[in-house]
Order: sequence, then structure tokens, then C-alpha cells
Amino acid sequence: MISLRKENKGFTIIELLIVIVVIGILAAIGFVAYGNVTKSARDSDRQADASALAKKAEEYYASNGQYPGDIATLTAMEGVDAKTTTSPSGNAAQGGGSTLGACTTEPDSKANDFYCYIVVTDQSQMEIRYWKENGNTVESITGVNN
Repeated sequence: MISLRKENKGFTIIELLIVIVVIGILAAIGFVAYGNVTKSARDSDRQADASALAKKAEEYYASNGQYPGDIATLTAMEGVDAKTTTSPSGNAAQGGGSTLGACTTEPDSKANDFYCYIVVTDQSQMEIRYWKENGNTVESITGVNN
């Protein structure tokens, strides 16, 4: 006997739409997770650079009995390269004046994510400030002798 029933092969529109929505949701989750990972990586770079600068400032203090008087002296030290003094966004380190806890311009955003070196007038105390993307906060490293 011959069947007059037509066999449907393939997917319905509803099935295709469900698959597309699920793929879209998974892609959105992936993009958000990737963004947080890259922020954390840049923050790690900033922290490592600031720590390296602080270490060099401490070495200078151990040899000279005072911290470097300005950012130029600190960045010119042997072992400090351009990568260490440049933030992930390409901003160069800046001097911050002579008041601990405040920079002339705060490193407070992606546009201002430089490293700020502050040394008091008599060079007995120093602070290095940098911006953290995760949490949008300004972090600081103070000298051991503060």
C-alpha cells in the first residue's frame, strides 16, 4: 500500500530559534568572563610594575639614605625599563608632588592609569600610587621607612 503521508525532515523554526538563543546566551557569558580576565591581567601588570618601582626606590634608599627625589631619578635607575614605568594603556609614570596620599593628578581611570611617584621634600618617605580596574580603586605602596 502506498502512503500519502509526507515525511518531514529537518528542524522547525521554533527549534532553530531556541538553539540560536542558547548560543547567544553562552556567547554573552563568554564575553563578560573574558573582559574580567583581561581586567585582572592588566591589574596584575600594574601591581607588578608598581612593586618593581618600589623595590628600586628601596634599593636607592639603602644606598643613599633617602628616596629618589623625583620620578626621573627613579626611572633612570639600572634595571628599570620603559615597560616597568609605562602602564598597560601606555601612560608614562609621573611625579606626584610632596604630599603623601595625593598625586597632582590621580591615577583614577583607564585614561589616567599612570604610576604616580610621591616623595616628601626631605626624601625620607615615598609612595607609589596606581589605579586598579577591578573595583575602580587607587592602590598605593608606601616606603618601608615611612
